[in-house]
Amino acid sequence: MSQAAFEALTAARLAGCDIGLDEGGLFCDFESDPPETVLAGIREQRAEIVRLLTPGPDGRTGEAWWSLLREFRDHAERDGMSEFGACEVAYQGLLTWLPEGPEAAVAGLAELGITRPVARVRLRKAA
Repeated sequence: MSQAAFEALTAARLAGCDIGLDEGGLFCDFESDPPETVLAGIREQRAEIVRLLTPGPDGRTGEAWWSLLREFRDHAERDGMSEFGACEVAYQGLLTWLPEGPEAAVAGLAELGITRPVARVRLRKAA
């Protein structure tokens, strides 16, 4: 699952969009007219956004995995780590944090296309 889709989903939510799945399709309800860039992001990433919102075998969505990874990464960066180090800490944090064990974290991150070395994956900060 792509980071671009996660960013498009995040931008839509920040623009006041209630976005989710309804009978297998994507729905978007905006409070007001959204910026064209937000609509374009949703259109371009529609299939991936659907995948992000669909729970996996562990019950977590791809959106939840990206959010957890960013949370760990942001915490490490606040502690003064480089982006490289923070990405590694985020990966290791998920391996140890999940009650289901590291195998569940490895499988969940693999669904996002994130494997070792995690530092090669650029986890951009949300705009």
